[in-house]
Amino acid sequence: MPKTHINLRPMATALVVGVILPVSIAFFVDLGLGTLPVATLVALVIFMPLGGVWLSRTALREFDQVIQEVAPVDPDPGFEDGSPDDAQRG
Repeated sequence: MPKTHINLRPMATALVVGVILPVSIAFFVDLGLGTLPVATLVALVIFMPLGGVWLSRTALREFDQVIQEVAPVDPDPGFEDGSPDDAQRG
């Protein structure tokens, strides 16, 4: 059985681009303008949830690929077109 690995590159990209980069830019904007906590806090409030959702979706997509490789889902032979009504009629 081949080893199945989770690709960490999309998750790392989501973390860096979605959270670390915007918050770092806001921090340096705060330093430049002299309003240290304001832009950093705004960036944290906006980009932490967005980055978390993006990272979660990316991780779930990677886990789904691993599951499909390790234990693929076979269609149930009792279903003709996949609707539950067919199984009840048959």
